[in-house]
Amino acid sequence: WEEPFGLVMIEAMSAGTPVVAYARGSAPEIIKDGETGFLVNPSDMDKRGEWVIKESGVDGLVKAVERLYAMGSDEYRAMRRQCRARVLDCFTLRKAVDAYEKVYATF
Repeated sequence: WEEPFGLVMIEAMSAGTPVVAYARGSAPEIIKDGETGFLVNPSDMDKRGEWVIKESGVDGLVKAVERLYAMGSDEYRAMRRQCRARVLDCFTLRKAVDAYEKVYATF
């Protein structure tokens, strides 16, 4: 499933939770790789970018989670703050309304 818009990811990030996800659907538009979580290529045959985590598939997801657990507390807190800031910068109700109005104005 190529998720067209990852509301669950945004909800998690709004609470300061870094997200680990396959680089499919809207994930690369929502997650800033290495800053608000980690993106992982679905497989070696389905590479969608050069991400911080080089392994793909389930092995990549495992590495990403391990990377989160290996972070020092200051680095992890900084990532949590970046998650919240990303949501406030890009995904608030005001941002959505402004974007819709911009599209409607083109008709």
